[in-house]
Amino acid sequence: MDDQPEAKTPLQEAVARETEALRVALSAQDELVFPVLKFHLLTEQLLERIITAKLPNGARLLKMGRFLYVNKLLVVDALGVVDRSVIGALEQVNELRNGLAHKAHDHVTRADIEAIASHITWPLEVGSPPVSEHLVSLGMWIVFSQVYSPLMAATLEAEGIS
Repeated sequence: MDDQPEAKTPLQEAVARETEALRVALSAQDELVFPVLKFHLLTEQLLERIITAKLPNGARLLKMGRFLYVNKLLVVDALGVVDRSVIGALEQVNELRNGLAHKAHDHVTRADIEAIASHITWPLEVGSPPVSEHLVSLGMWIVFSQVYSPLMAATLEAEGIS
């Protein structure tokens, strides 16, 4: 009797490879990847609300195929309703999100959070928060709140809610 396993077909090998890639992606241990992806989505929705509120045909613009996050950032930046420091921080968030989503990054690092924080105008008396390797999660929340708050304020103002 031959105890060697049967050779897999190319299809079986491809299915096994793709299944393993999915297993790895869904069992990622970095607890910060999901919040980055969710934060990106939330900020994209705010950018869309600003565009819809400020441009007469903003909704039509957004329905165009392949109107990417970076394009939405450019439009909102051109409208001048969000501070340039927030736009710069969101550009960094977009780069991080793309790296995480497309596997160039496999986890969120201190350097990632510091790159986002470097765009924020921090109060002089506070300064940019130090982000230790052990406190990347806390640093991320501090930085994200400093980006989200003015973006939300600009969105509400654009929508005439004060």
